[in-house]
Amino acid sequence: MNNMDIISDIWKTNRSHYFDLFDDLTEEQFNKVPKDFNNNIVWNVGHAIAIQQVLIYKRCGLDMNISDDFYQLYKSGTKPERLITATEIKELKSLLESTIATTQEDVKLGKFKTYEGLTTSTRFAINSIDTAFQFNNYHEALHLGAIISLKKKV
Repeated sequence: MNNMDIISDIWKTNRSHYFDLFDDLTEEQFNKVPKDFNNNIVWNVGHAIAIQQVLIYKRCGLDMNISDDFYQLYKSGTKPERLITATEIKELKSLLESTIATTQEDVKLGKFKTYEGLTTSTRFAINSIDTAFQFNNYHEALHLGAIISLKKKV
């Protein structure tokens, strides 16, 4: 098993926990911002998708597989500004699945040739696509932890 296969397996495992939310939670629970929290479950899911697209696609100079409106709603520095509808929640579930499938296909096609490095807000330097994939797993796991905490409050 090569490094990318391991990274992909970790990513799929993280995302499987995100998928479970859609069977367990109501629209109200997805949207609730509990006391002492500044975001909700739906924001964490959308944020994970948006940041994956920035880290893997945008930093490689490629078009993201999400709309600009979606990105603006969930990018770093945002917080929930309105209730997300049941239709939008279904879109999140679809994007969780489609973005992983599309990214895996794009890896096979060799689309990720160059990388514009960055240092994250957690002071982690990302200078290659491999490091971006690794950091993405870390980032999605952080937000999964936040979701687990939020789930206990909703």
